[in-house]
Amino acid sequence: MDICSYLLRCARRPSSNKPQPILIVRIAAGGKSAVHDAVGLTTAGVILTVVPLLSLSADQATKLQHLQDTDTSVRVYNLDAIRNFRANQRIRRQLLDLDDDTALTIFLFCSPQKITKDAMWSDTIQKLVVRGILRLVAVDECHLFANFGIEFRAECYHLKEHLFSKLHLAPINIPIVFMTATATSFMVDDLELLCGIQFNKDHDIFWPSDLCSVRRRNLGIQMNVHTTPLVRLIFFIRTLDIASAGEKMILYTNSLLQCK
Repeated sequence: MDICSYLLRCARRPSSNKPQPILIVRIAAGGKSAVHDAVGLTTAGVILTVVPLLSLSADQATKLQHLQDTDTSVRVYNLDAIRNFRANQRIRRQLLDLDDDTALTIFLFCSPQKITKDAMWSDTIQKLVVRGILRLVAVDECHLFANFGIEFRAECYHLKEHLFSKLHLAPINIPIVFMTATATSFMVDDLELLCGIQFNKDHDIFWPSDLCSVRRRNLGIQMNVHTTPLVRLIFFIRTLDIASAGEKMILYTNSLLQCK
């Protein structure tokens, strides 16, 4: 089934009691981001993409900048990169002034904490929901929500209250697209519990039949710590020979400063 066509049909339905959640599991560079890009350019309105990694949301917003440069009907904003209060107010006003039949497509990228900890943006997104201007919610790298949603990033857990539970207030159905390259059936169950949603597993999960293609191997670290744990961990990472094994390592951190 064509995923974009399916999403467009979902978005045109009258609002039901629960939003329409869809899970897309594809390998890296498998075209997941192209799905919400295509839906956004087809429907117009506001497309919200929540990304738990700041660098990834910045990268995705940058990749869409060329559309904004060549098409006057497209706007792209990475909310976490906008620190100026007046600039935030200007974007908020642009969003709230959109007509119901707008031909403008606005892509918003943000972290979970931008919605759960910034009262202005929490209020703005809720108003977009109630007016039906928000047309699609995409959650990228959703395996991180399931794995670290409470201990590592509590903001992921609070999205249930600040975002997902409010989508039923919209006059039209707002599909939620969860995207990841790493998934297991256990991750899907944890994601449903964490976000307060439920997939129809017969037709709302788009993933390969071979689950080994969407699993990543975790690297276990055992060490006796006699100094600061962070110092020992940094030493371990610096001496780890990843290149010779032809593999990549992804380091997740809740502090960009410490990661640098």
